[in-house]
Amino acid sequence: MRRFEEQVVVITGSATGIGRATAVRFAAEGARVACLDIADEDNARTVAKVDDSGGTAVGHHADVCSLEQQTAAFDAVVAAWGRIDVLVACAGIYVGGPLPEVPLERWEHIVGVNLTGVLISNRLAAPIMTAQRRGAIINISSMAGKTSWPYSAEYSATKSGVIGITRSAAMELGPHNITVNAVCPGNTETAMVRRVAEAGRRAA
Repeated sequence: MRRFEEQVVVITGSATGIGRATAVRFAAEGARVACLDIADEDNARTVAKVDDSGGTAVGHHADVCSLEQQTAAFDAVVAAWGRIDVLVACAGIYVGGPLPEVPLERWEHIVGVNLTGVLISNRLAAPIMTAQRRGAIINISSMAGKTSWPYSAEYSATKSGVIGITRSAAMELGPHNITVNAVCPGNTETAMVRRVAEAGRRAA
């Protein structure tokens, strides 16, 4: 099945993990995929993986915390392919630790990547899709957005915030034939989860 034939899909956080797998699957379904990430070498591997499978992908360097960099990437996608049909806001990081030891610098960084980055992506996609009168936005939250556990206050807060952005955007953009949904994965075997698991084993 090629359910996304010739559709244009933008994915943030595409260099590894869920973002890479999403890029490969959309390409297999016929989409043209724009891969946005700051990890240029890993992102190039994602693009190569898509190309090797016969799909179409292009990589863009973009720090999701930067309105300027995301804007430049979105503008380049529209200039090249004329539209954006699907946005997958997948970029995210996990940093955890005891609550009294959470430095504000770390809090601000994780909020920037996990929450502000999603807001910027949604903000940029909204007018493009509104003009098209169709589109789909998929924000990657986490099971941590619905529940939580010790030593993860900053991560859980950001992922709950992603759900809040999604609910509001869905109501606002629905009348324009744009769907907005949050996906809340559980533990997924990615490099990030493996790092967290290893840190837990060392602390035990």
